[in-house]
Amino acid sequence: LAKRYHQQGDLAKEALCIGNADWMMKGQQDYYGSLNGVEFLRNNLMSKDVESLYALVDSKQPSKFETYLLSKNSVTKKEVVDFAGTSYLREYDYAKAIDWFKRSTDKKAIGKNPFADLLFDAEEQLASEKSFKTTKLAFAQEMQKLEQSAKQPATAAKSYYKLALGMYNMTYYGHTWELVQYYRSGSDGYYIPKDATGFQKEYYGAYKAHDYFEKAMNASTDKNFKARCLFMMAKCAQKQVHQPQYNEYSTNWDKYDEAQKAYWPNFKNSKYFPQFVKEYGNTPFYKEAFNSCSYLRDFVKRK
Repeated sequence: LAKRYHQQGDLAKEALCIGNADWMMKGQQDYYGSLNGVEFLRNNLMSKDVESLYALVDSKQPSKFETYLLSKNSVTKKEVVDFAGTSYLREYDYAKAIDWFKRSTDKKAIGKNPFADLLFDAEEQLASEKSFKTTKLAFAQEMQKLEQSAKQPATAAKSYYKLALGMYNMTYYGHTWELVQYYRSGSDGYYIPKDATGFQKEYYGAYKAHDYFEKAMNASTDKNFKARCLFMMAKCAQKQVHQPQYNEYSTNWDKYDEAQKAYWPNFKNSKYFPQFVKEYGNTPFYKEAFNSCSYLRDFVKRK
């Protein structure tokens, strides 16, 4: 039935059918104890699908079949409510995310700063964050405030920059990826999956963060700040350079090797480096970036 609902585009009932299988297989040794319905919910449903699913689990007059599904399921009303805020956070709809987070019982704290301004990607907690605590709700509230302050010319540049940091840190490469995901594989990244959802494109491509760093740069007259924005744009753009995947070349390893050789120069040599060196080579931030980024040093030295 889950497959039939998938063909119809009804992801809400597809999730419930998978969750019902979880319930039926509970305790079976060959089921690995995995709650596939909850995983499907978190990995496949967009906000509109979550709203449809919530309408089902909150229905006052469900059909007999729906009553059966809802009473014997790993995808509970609690799971749906807990995920709804995250689904809206993935879509940058902070007002709706805040509404759902306030209704959620999941108040898990995040021990990392979602606005950390890092030149190096770092997923682990920093030494300076040992006592740091925040939540998804607090993050959404701050992002909503920043959207408003970005409308004021006097605060636009810094607000856009902080928004961009929040967006970047929500990505696979970001410091607080757990704001929008529940698990992070160490073998993903540097390519966007085939048939990726809108969220997955952002999670692996950092497009929105790139655009907001650019907004920050354009809103500022501080040359050193503009240099930092451009370098962060380069960080985002690097994630959009497609890394060849084994499954794209079947068993033609020669073509795969050729594609890999062509990929690395593009990955290392940012399209923004010429502008960065020409326009901002005399800024203090340029020196900081030059000392920290070996790819920039290679570009300057024409390696």
